[in-house]
Parts: sequence; C-alpha cells; structure tokens
Amino acid sequence: MVNIFLCDDEQALLDRYEQIVTDYMKTKKRVGQVFFKARNGYDLLILLQESGNQGGVYFLDIDLANDELNGIDLAVKIRELDPYAQIAFISIHDELLMEMIGSRVSVLNFIFKDNGLTQVTADIQATLDSAIKFRDQQVPEEVPTYFEYDNGLMFEKVNIDEINYFETAHKTRYLILHRDSSLIEFSGRMLDIEAQLPNFLKVHKSILVNPDKVVRIDKEAHQAIFDNGDTCDVAYRKIDELVKVVYHPQC
Repeated sequence: MVNIFLCDDEQALLDRYEQIVTDYMKTKKRVGQVFFKARNGYDLLILLQESGNQGGVYFLDIDLANDELNGIDLAVKIRELDPYAQIAFISIHDELLMEMIGSRVSVLNFIFKDNGLTQVTADIQATLDSAIKFRDQQVPEEVPTYFEYDNGLMFEKVNIDEINYFETAHKTRYLILHRDSSLIEFSGRMLDIEAQLPNFLKVHKSILVNPDKVVRIDKEAHQAIFDNGDTCDVAYRKIDELVKVVYHPQC
C-alpha cells in the first residue's frame, strides 16, 4: 500500500490534487491512497509521528501561508521522520528557489502550478510512477502489525493479532472485519486488503483469513475455527493450502 500525503494551504487545490491521485490509482490499478491531506505542515508532522509511516509520497506546497514552517523546512522534518520519503514540490516557477531547495532536500520533482491544470495533472501522475518505482526498490518489506481503514470520518487501525478474517458485505464495495470481540464494517476492496496484509490467505472468493488465528480446520465441513470460537467457510480447493499454512508454515 502506497500512502500519499498532500500539503497546500488552499483547500480547493488539495481537493483537486486528491482527485488527480485517486484517478491515477484507479486507471493504473495501483494499490495506494491519499492517506492524509493538510493545510499546514504542523498537522502533517503530528500525523507522521503518531503513525510511524515509512516510504510515503509527499506533494508539498513551498509557500504555506500562515504557517511557521514553509514547504522546504517541512520537507527536511519529513525526511527525519520518514527516511524513505519521496518528496515533490508543487509551486510557481522560481529557478533560484529550486536551486536552493535542491541543495537542502533530495527532491523527486518540481511541479509548477503556473503550467496549467493539464500539465500539473500529467506531472503528478509521472511523479507517482517514479515514486512508486523507487519505493518498491528501497523500502524494506515489513510484516504490518496493524491494519488501517477509513471509517468515513477518520482513519482507524486494528492490531493484526485481533483480526480473525475479512469478508465481503452485502453492500457493494463494503467489507466486514471480524475481530476477537466485535465486527467492523467499512468501505473497501478485498484486493487492497490482500496487498496490505500479504500474510493473510484468501480461502474463499469472499473471505480473507489470518492464519495465525486459526486453531482448528474442519475439512469435512470446510470451515476454519478461530481461538474465540468464530468460524468461516473455506472453499474445497483451499482446504489443503490452509492446512499447510497453519500447521506447516515453513514448508
């Protein structure tokens, strides 16, 4: 999952950049999202400190009005928190400023607002292509310790070791997260969950299981049983694969 961060003091531009990124992800079928957008650098830094995000892609305005941090200082602080950050600036033409920035921050791209919306869109898309390629090469693979989702109002996270399985809901583009003590329904795609949680196993066209939580497999009933007593269906052709993952993970 590629997390993208936007920072600009104009809300209309933030919304426009978010739409450009969202359209890009759909068109290119990339697994990514606008994780956070902010009108000042302070909010973005607080979010990074709390989330511990690594390998993010950042689009920053240089001149952040009514903010103690300008975009350059913000980029320096982002780099301290996220050493794998891919940073691009969106601003107006200023060759001397670009040279000065380049001496302080390693920048993926400069995107000029005064080139017009069509060119800005193309530049953001090209920057995302490059950023994702670099990220895949540089960011070490880590097994996530929690799952992040959008509940419609804010991003939430759940510890992986509390999750039994995901299943598709009856409502289109909604999923249900089955955890030890509750159910959580949220908007999302199973494909994105699979990408974010590579250690989970798809055991049915509509079910993604956490193998670490499976305590028993009923091969006759085609069911997985979890440590809190919950059960879920397992497709016939997936039974043997689940058995192997649960009982012989090194094979």
